[in-house]
Amino acid sequence: MFKTCYVPRYFAHTPTNSMEKLAGVGDMLEQQGLCELVDPGLIDINVLKQLHNPEYVEAFYHGTRPLATMQGFKQWNEQLR
Repeated sequence: MFKTCYVPRYFAHTPTNSMEKLAGVGDMLEQQGLCELVDPGLIDINVLKQLHNPEYVEAFYHGTRPLATMQGFKQWNEQLR
């Protein structure tokens, strides 16, 4: 069994239903004993800035375009963040 980071707060309304299925998939995998769902907690923004370009992290955090949407998130929102 492998550990998988997932909690219900990993949800955002998006133009597609891609995020709506996460809870069902996670529950099914856990019920079948294929994974253990783990809450990784919240990451400190300063840690993210060490892993990614700090300007990108700030832009994504605040929703500043075009950096906040450069990964294809056309309708950026706080829920998605």
